[in-house]
Amino acid sequence: MSDKYWFAQNLIKGRIAETIFEQMFQNCGKYTVLRAGYEHIMPEIAQFQGNIKEKEILTVVRNAPDFVLFSKDRKRVEFVEVKYRTTLVFDDVLK
Repeated sequence: MSDKYWFAQNLIKGRIAETIFEQMFQNCGKYTVLRAGYEHIMPEIAQFQGNIKEKEILTVVRNAPDFVLFSKDRKRVEFVEVKYRTTLVFDDVLK
C-alpha cells in the first residue's frame, strides 16, 4: 500500500470520526460545538505545512484541539481531540 493511499484512507476515517463526534454533541443539545483544528481554521498552513520552515509555529498550530465544547450555561469549556482507532484501548481514551 502506497504512502499516499494510506494517508488518504486514514484522513477519510479521521474526518468521519470528527463528523460523528460533532453531530453527536450538537444533537445532544447540551453544548455549543466549535471546530478548532488547524485544518479548519488555518487551511493554508495545513496544506503547505511541508514548506514552512518555522517548526515552532507548526508545533503550536498542530497542538490545537479538534473541537471546543461550550456548555449551554457557559460554565464549562472542554477542549477535545478526536482520534479514529481500529481497536479500543481504554488508556488512550482516558488520555
